[in-house]
Amino acid sequence: MSDQQNSSLLPFSTRLRKAFPWFVASGLAFYFIGIVGTASMEEVRSWPKYQAQVVKTNISWASNMSDSYGLHVSLRVMPKGLPPFKASLFQNGPKGALEERAKDLFGIGTWISVYSNPEKRTDVRLDTGESGNGMYIVATIVALLIASVGSSVLNGNVSKVDDAK
Repeated sequence: MSDQQNSSLLPFSTRLRKAFPWFVASGLAFYFIGIVGTASMEEVRSWPKYQAQVVKTNISWASNMSDSYGLHVSLRVMPKGLPPFKASLFQNGPKGALEERAKDLFGIGTWISVYSNPEKRTDVRLDTGESGNGMYIVATIVALLIASVGSSVLNGNVSKVDDAK
């Protein structure tokens, strides 16, 4: 590297002061997304859990999604000691995957477990099983990845300058 290029490169401490806060902020953003996501899942798990029977499935083009289809699953929810009610689920994705899911998981007459919002009974969520703090763990890993990439970017330019000397 020539002396002219060395003089135009900012010192490491200056680059660190300018870039490091951005890496920290983006890492913290993912970290808090994990915390909020985990709290949201815990709230859903506090709702009453009922058995529901799949009445109908329908796959259609989801115009609000880019290049995606939507799977609508109509349910008849059967709470113990309460009258049954209708509800529906929606999932989006590629058509082939949704067709497989409709056939394997949501076949007509299949019984599934759902959580029902006590404030709005027709708002139901699938019982996906215990995931623990999975969302929190994934977000923490992404935050650490962002921090490590930021660190390597900041240190990468310094090693090039040191090699040129």
